[in-house]
Amino acid sequence: VHVGRMYEALVGQYNRYLGHVAANIGGRYITNHSIEQTDITKYAPVPKDRQKAALNFLNDNLFRKPAWLVEVPYIFDLTDRPDTYLYTLVNNVVSPSGLLDIYKLTRLQQFAEYDSANYSPEEYLSDMEGMVFSELGRGSKVDSYRRYLQRRYVSAAISVIGSEASRSADGRNLVIAQLLDIQKKAARAKSSDTATQAHWQAIARQIETALKDLK
Repeated sequence: VHVGRMYEALVGQYNRYLGHVAANIGGRYITNHSIEQTDITKYAPVPKDRQKAALNFLNDNLFRKPAWLVEVPYIFDLTDRPDTYLYTLVNNVVSPSGLLDIYKLTRLQQFAEYDSANYSPEEYLSDMEGMVFSELGRGSKVDSYRRYLQRRYVSAAISVIGSEASRSADGRNLVIAQLLDIQKKAARAKSSDTATQAHWQAIARQIETALKDLK
């Protein structure tokens, strides 16, 4: 029991680290100042290179399976489904209130409109799709962890476009366009691995159904 508590504390701490990293994307710095300090801007975006570095960190340490967390000698003393610990991390970061937050996309858009050098929501979503769905078009096998990640991404994106908060946001149209792109690629995907092929077909059907149901 003691080992189980320590392990869950470790996973919880790692989850907090990932959350802090994800907050850099679409983030902004707030500098409070007095009326006399007219040369200070209150809101400024996190620099583009820092945001892209944060996304790269998530790609290396979450989108790619963090196997070190479950490849420990005592894991089967704790659970018969080790990857469920990892799925909790995915759920918390790849979510409508996380990486796909409509307000995050709106903030990216606003800063990019005032300065094209800032990270745009179009580039952000494109970067993220390339990372999360890197197997698409290559015909390579998708392991069970990555299949979960991709299903979670699609479900979170569908939830975003169906939310009331996104109705008047340009970010909604960008997410719809991305889902259409994923759907088309998944429908065409070919893999000699049966589980992977079934996965792509299911992804394509899920997106097609969700977009048909959009009001």
